[in-house]
Amino acid sequence: VAIKSLRPGQNVENICVLNSTMVGFAFADGITIGFETNGPVMKDILARNCDIVLSGGGNAVGRHSAFSIIADGPGWVTDVRFENLRVEAAVDRLFELHVTDGSAYVKRGPGHIRGVYLKDITWAAAKPIILSGLDDNHLVEDVVFDHCTVAGQPLRRDMTDIVTIDPFVRNVTFKTP
Repeated sequence: VAIKSLRPGQNVENICVLNSTMVGFAFADGITIGFETNGPVMKDILARNCDIVLSGGGNAVGRHSAFSIIADGPGWVTDVRFENLRVEAAVDRLFELHVTDGSAYVKRGPGHIRGVYLKDITWAAAKPIILSGLDDNHLVEDVVFDHCTVAGQPLRRDMTDIVTIDPFVRNVTFKTP
């Protein structure tokens, strides 16, 4: 599933992905919000009760993730919830929030990611989780990991071999059981 905003004036709102099994063969995530975030706002997006079996291949920010938000255009991605997702395979990356410079597909400049809530996410294998803003004006902010596990262990901020948070990410919270 790829949720995009292709046109500069196009808002994307109130999207639900429910009760699905995702298989991202070559060059695909299980669920992606972005790559083409050209509209002013992408908001109120929910993915709930899904199994992600496979994702893989390369892309403009390295490798594909089980699920991700890639803000590569000037739009704001906000108020996104991922709930009760199970990532069953040893994917290249578990999860990623990434603000790019906007040069990979369009020349409209970077955006912003705010308000991402992850609850009851289970990743079977220990692979990278990447949170990456671009600069002080194009941030990733207000991210909550609530009762998430990686390889059977509660996800914590101090799992630096898994979790990478760059200097342009603000207000990340980890809640464990």
